[in-house]
Amino acid sequence: MLDKRNKRILFMLLALLAVMIVILVAAIGVKLSGVERSGASPAKIDSGAAQEASDEQSPAGAGKAAVSAEAKNTEKQAVNAGNIDTEKPVADAGDADTREPVADTESADSRNPAVFSADDYPADEEIRAALMAYQAYVDEYNDKRYYDGYLLAYLDEDDIPELIAIGSCEASGQVIITYRDGELLENYVGRLGGLKYVKKQNFYYNSNGNMGCYLDEFFRLVDGEQIVIMSGRWGDKRDEEGKIILNAAGDYPEQEYVWNDTVCSEEEYYDAIDGFIKETVGDAELIKVDGYDDDLYDNIPEAYEGLKYRKYSAFWPQIKEFTLENGVLTYSVGGAGYYGWGDSDDILYTISYPVAKDCIWEERGRGWGEHYQLEVADTDYIRATTFAKIKERIDAEKGLFDEAVSELGRDQARVESPIRVVIVVKEGVVVRVYTVSS
Repeated sequence: MLDKRNKRILFMLLALLAVMIVILVAAIGVKLSGVERSGASPAKIDSGAAQEASDEQSPAGAGKAAVSAEAKNTEKQAVNAGNIDTEKPVADAGDADTREPVADTESADSRNPAVFSADDYPADEEIRAALMAYQAYVDEYNDKRYYDGYLLAYLDEDDIPELIAIGSCEASGQVIITYRDGELLENYVGRLGGLKYVKKQNFYYNSNGNMGCYLDEFFRLVDGEQIVIMSGRWGDKRDEEGKIILNAAGDYPEQEYVWNDTVCSEEEYYDAIDGFIKETVGDAELIKVDGYDDDLYDNIPEAYEGLKYRKYSAFWPQIKEFTLENGVLTYSVGGAGYYGWGDSDDILYTISYPVAKDCIWEERGRGWGEHYQLEVADTDYIRATTFAKIKERIDAEKGLFDEAVSELGRDQARVESPIRVVIVVKEGVVVRVYTVSS
């Protein structure tokens, strides 16, 4: 038998045990409740997905599937919006049509796409739709892994410019993106540096190659798709086994020229190129697309504005004439030799345009980001200059080169890091002239 003291102790132990059991049961209940709440949503989504899948298989469920998908898209948009507090009530799906779509936080942080409204684009609906589609394309690839930048050009005959994406290296080439019936079509063009086109005449070609194999391909756009209309190739001659055939001296590969699948001489090859161009577009100006020197953009409204400007650029050894008389600037450019840069007497083009009274004359360090705008980030310096100073520098550089030629001979004289002289023309008037020192 237990005495009173032991009974009291036993009672207290039983009471303490009861309290502990109550606390434990309560804790388990809270945990189970939390699990139930956290698991409710996925369970419902899975169930709903299964129900939607079942509904979509029957004609009667098609409408339900569409409504459910719209509701889920609206829910996802609201939850992912970076400027929405998810603890606050979110507007129902009925508001989705009246609210501006919000980019999800991950996309905004990783790609940082440019944000433009319809007011940033031309009034013409078709042109505006094309440019906005181009902007979406740029936003998708603006992390620089694929392209260094973009520019617009009028390749075919209509008023909708084509988008040219410049590859991140010479070997990656460029992609011409066209807009047709609400869709974007991509057309790859080989290595950088050789693409030329005639404005609004649906004619462009690319001269490129390396490692002893070179191509000259001429293109046309048909319904937005690129087709080859003529081609030629040249390079190291090979035998039937693919081995390189050396020249008579045995010190250099023999060169072979093939135009339109017909073997020809070097002179016949380049005569055929000149003849085909003249036959197709006459004496129309060929505009070169240069991934290294052109104005490249990462947003389409600026690129569209850039279409108003025409830039002429050459290294000083190529410049045969640079004069300013009676307010008219004349700029004549010759061919560039591989070593001498300007050792060709051929004239590539000559331009003469009146100079605007407020024309900007600048001297710039480095050679990147050559935009027509004043605000250029990728330069070491921008200094004001004058025509006289640019002319003086060109003449001084030519004098030094002539001295080198007299001492070493023309074959041995070299031009290291020549300055580039750039003329920017807008609507037939020179609005800016600047030099670039690399």
